[in-house]
Amino acid sequence: MMYARLPEAGAASLFEPSILRALTAEPPVGGHPVRVLRSRLGEDAMAVRAAARARAELGT
Repeated sequence: MMYARLPEAGAASLFEPSILRALTAEPPVGGHPVRVLRSRLGEDAMAVRAAARARAELGT
């Protein structure tokens, strides 16, 4: 799963088409569908993801 924090609210409309084109050109392995969603966490998205990954890797 990929996460990105975009600097402005309107930036998502700039990046979304190229992300979807890349996913169409090279679909992920495994056959599971991929959805591109805007984060509702705003500036906290990266910190929350980092904490979740650390917990998963530490097995807590």
